[in-house]
Amino acid sequence: MTKTRLAYSKKEAAAATSISVRSIDYLISKGQLKAVKIGRRIVIPARDLEKLIYNGSGPLRESRSVASAVEAGVS
Repeated sequence: MTKTRLAYSKKEAAAATSISVRSIDYLISKGQLKAVKIGRRIVIPARDLEKLIYNGSGPLRESRSVASAVEAGVS
């Protein structure tokens, strides 16, 4: 039987997604990532973390340097 995680702490969620704990907090505060309070702990359901990774939290913005390089024909 395989053990599947149901939820992650904020620190674990940050490590699993390669983003900072601060970014996790920001996504939670904006309602883009669900967090559940259980007792004194806050956990992020694995399903919601997967949705964030597979669907993203919004439109992707190109940085100016990437956009400038594309316009200049640099790859």
